[in-house]
Amino acid sequence: MLFYFSFFFTNPKSIKLPNSLKVVGEEAFSRCIQLTEITLGTGLETIKPFAFADNRITGTIHIPATCTSIGEGAFSSTVSTYGQQLQGFTVDVNNPYYSTNGHFLMNKTQTTIIATANANQ
Repeated sequence: MLFYFSFFFTNPKSIKLPNSLKVVGEEAFSRCIQLTEITLGTGLETIKPFAFADNRITGTIHIPATCTSIGEGAFSSTVSTYGQQLQGFTVDVNNPYYSTNGHFLMNKTQTTIIATANANQ
């Protein structure tokens, strides 16, 4: 598990989480303002609240099949705060909890928006 504030205000530019990692802690990568790319491991189960908030992630974030919980604001302020260009989300087809619809990461039944990518793309 990556604990609460593990990389808070540090300056990684790219992160590839190992497939063995199960939990990304609350605000683990919050305010890593140079962070532009993340790769979530295929074994990830939980993304705690605000885990990737307030950074400059670009491109697409892929949610693995094993991910069963994404906390409030996990990807908040990855669009407007720094003018970054998060392009979207993809979700493994075998994930029973999450889906996408346009620029939205949603629950599987598409009744709740979990996160939003840059709608101007």
